[in-house]
Amino acid sequence: MSPSSFGRPSRVLVALALGSGLGGCVNTFDPMLYLGTGDAGPTPVDAFVPVEDDAFDPVDAGEAIDAFAPDAFSPVDAPIDAPMLDGGPPIFALADYCTGEVVPRIMLAAGASSMSVAIDTRDMRDHGSAELTCSRETASGPDGFASVSMGANDRWHFHFRHVGDADPVLYVLPSCDVRLCTEVVADACNTGADEHLTVATGSTPVDYFLAIDTADAAGLTGSLEIIHPTCGNGMIEHSETCDGTARCGTDCRAELSGAFLEEANPNDDRFSANHILGMGPVMVTGRVVTPCEVDWFMIDVPEGADVDAELLTSTGTACGTSRPQIELDLFRESGSLPIATGIEAGGGACAAIASASAPGARNLAAGRYFLRVYALNDTVDRPFTYGLNVTVTP
Repeated sequence: MSPSSFGRPSRVLVALALGSGLGGCVNTFDPMLYLGTGDAGPTPVDAFVPVEDDAFDPVDAGEAIDAFAPDAFSPVDAPIDAPMLDGGPPIFALADYCTGEVVPRIMLAAGASSMSVAIDTRDMRDHGSAELTCSRETASGPDGFASVSMGANDRWHFHFRHVGDADPVLYVLPSCDVRLCTEVVADACNTGADEHLTVATGSTPVDYFLAIDTADAAGLTGSLEIIHPTCGNGMIEHSETCDGTARCGTDCRAELSGAFLEEANPNDDRFSANHILGMGPVMVTGRVVTPCEVDWFMIDVPEGADVDAELLTSTGTACGTSRPQIELDLFRESGSLPIATGIEAGGGACAAIASASAPGARNLAAGRYFLRVYALNDTVDRPFTYGLNVTVTP
């Protein structure tokens, strides 16, 4: 399958959607960015229709969409073997356009499960990327594209380390069309911290466009670590919490129960969320150290049950006022928006989700749900150890 005929996933699992949602669409756009070219594939629907007022314009599968002439630009090579001047990893030449003949494919060496490459977008164009971040934030700097082919039940992790103060944004698209924005976005922090993005598939192989964007008009430089972890090989790889060790699930999630109720790192996305066993009430402890830090916990919910969750100190008392502002959100297994958000009742109390007053936390369908603990930007000036009290009531 060519990059220009990317398939669309039957199911997309998501990661690191902090501060993200479906991106708004604005007037500024580059029509060439959305042009589907290359060899034969599905009927092209890759010409974007701009709309007003930060709203998406849904398009039916059979609706005709005007396309643009494919010869309006010249394809470029995308070498990845040019070394950086400082002797660092080789430069991966991102594509300036999200088009099939231009976008380089990410490929690991035979037998390898990871690689590191250098990224430089300073000489690239901005393509109306206020809408292209697929997040709530505007990223008006240059953006570049790569592609990755994923098999069934596959998982890839991307870790971007930037140079300087540029704030990176990572996201993926199943086709070169912003109307297909998924919630697979890494834009958790506006402080310019590293970004981590995990992408996983269901039972159907999927090809994705990977985009690297920034709010800095000058572009950015940095390194991208690309990891293709394999759960079950007995090796703890980047983005995995465990693999074959005690209290480790078959999906490489740490399992918390009994006397073992302390957060296990990493647990900064849905895929590495710690699995809280049982329905409680149970209190697990965790720790936030830096702004934008996030911890994820997974719970099993039977049909019709309610979920109550509350943040406390690690000793079970009210948080008090000398602590960072921390959000508490409840998510379904997929979806970028929470179905319930914790409320601070005042008097030094941390956020709490009470099913009695939060419709999204009661009478739930059976399935896996996720609790996200999120330290808001610029509010963490010292480490804070919290207790997360969870009760699932059938």
